[in-house]
Amino acid sequence: MKIYQVETCPFAHRARIVLEEKKLPFEIVYFSPRDRPAELVALGPDAKSPTIFDDDGKTSVWSSLVVIEYLDERYPDPPLMPRGAPDRAHARLLMRDVEEKLMVVGFSLAQEVVFKPPAERDESKVQEGLVRLHDALAPWDARLDGKTFLVGDRFTLADITLFTPLYSLGKMLGERGDLPTPFGNLRAWHDRVAKRPSTAY
Repeated sequence: MKIYQVETCPFAHRARIVLEEKKLPFEIVYFSPRDRPAELVALGPDAKSPTIFDDDGKTSVWSSLVVIEYLDERYPDPPLMPRGAPDRAHARLLMRDVEEKLMVVGFSLAQEVVFKPPAERDESKVQEGLVRLHDALAPWDARLDGKTFLVGDRFTLADITLFTPLYSLGKMLGERGDLPTPFGNLRAWHDRVAKRPSTAY
C-alpha cells in the first residue's frame, strides 16, 4: 500500500495511525501541495493528502475520513469502530463534530500562526482564536468524563479523528499550545492516546 501525503499533514496522520494500529505495511510518498504527483492529478482535484493506493494500485481512496473508514472495513482486525449500529453512529457524529466545529477553530488559528510570518501576525486574532479554541475544547472534556475513550472502552476512529488536530495544534502553538491542560478529562485521554506507539508522527 502507498500513502501520498504532505509532510506533517494532520489528515494524513489519521490514516497513518490506522495503518500502524492494524500493522499494515505501507510506503509513504511525500509531496508538496503546490506540486501534486501525476498519480494524484490523474484522479482529479480532490485527491490530496492523504490519498492511498491499495490492491497493487487498483484501489485509490482519498479524503481522510473516507480513507480511515475504508481501511477499517477492508482490514477489520483489529476493529476500530464499535460493533453496534448506535455506537457506530455515535462515533461518526463525533467525527463530524471534529470536522465541522473544532477544525474550523484550528484553521482560523493556523491562518495567523502558520501561514503568516511573525511580523505580519495579528496578535488580537491569535488571542481571540485561543479563546475560541478553549471554548471548543470544553464539550470534549465533558464527553470524556468517566471514560477511557470517546465511545465505550475501546480506541476507535473517533479518538483518532480528535487526537490528530490536537496534536497538530500543540505543535503549531508551541508554548501556547499545551492544549488540553485546563481540562482534566481531555488531558488524561490525550496522554493515553499519545502513549500508543501508533500515534508517533
